[in-house]
Amino acid sequence: MNVRLVAIDVDGTLARSDGSIAPESITELERVRAAGVTVVIATGRPWLVVERTAAEVGHVDHVVCSNGAVVTKWPDGHFERDIYLDNDVAEAVVNRLRDRIPGIGIGFELAKGAKAERGFADRLPPGVPMGPPVADILDVLPRLVRKMMVWHDDYNDRTHHLQIIVQEALEQRAVALTSGLPFIEVSPVGNDKSAALDDLCAQLGISPSEVVAFGDEHNDVGMISWAGMGVAMGNAVDAVKAVANRIGPTNDEHGVARVLAELVP
Repeated sequence: MNVRLVAIDVDGTLARSDGSIAPESITELERVRAAGVTVVIATGRPWLVVERTAAEVGHVDHVVCSNGAVVTKWPDGHFERDIYLDNDVAEAVVNRLRDRIPGIGIGFELAKGAKAERGFADRLPPGVPMGPPVADILDVLPRLVRKMMVWHDDYNDRTHHLQIIVQEALEQRAVALTSGLPFIEVSPVGNDKSAALDDLCAQLGISPSEVVAFGDEHNDVGMISWAGMGVAMGNAVDAVKAVANRIGPTNDEHGVARVLAELVP
């Protein structure tokens, strides 16, 4: 395989279970990039959070974040893609979810930062900045909304059940995804990591057959299916393993670095 681009998820993939990135992984990405391979971080994390991850890794050319809503060139931060939910769709979805699931909590990722109702900050990984909660997320509108975050205390350990309920309530006006954290992410229809990567590769003159993608969660399924070589981490959910070309070591075993060492001479 002629590898020209690698796309790597963060949580559960590049990052270890404690949230850190192994020095071995950073060293391997430096080697791969020096060999002429384009390195892309592809994550559900928002830009303001993943920016720190890209800085830690260092050897990155582009960042796909917010589940594909945003593509930036690194390190200059130039936005090559920036997609939002229509405000009327966001408002309609919030009202419908509240009717269908009493007690649901909702947040918005915005052009800069995020706003959320009470309970969201407790569901974030350590060190992720989050301001004070808002009483009603609809008070944030008409600001631009990249994606919605949805959670419920009764579904903390059953996010995939909540995903099904949320998707039914969306009535195909948006798509519900999970990323391994205890909340659902709602994005515009047709927007995911694979769509963002397909656009980026078209701009770079790279074929999907020349792409290796690494992931572990449901929001990685499209990307793993789309890439010429889709690699599921050893700790990946079954849905990712089912569509992968290869199952690698876990994130705690430096799986990304070990597979790249074999694929890129």
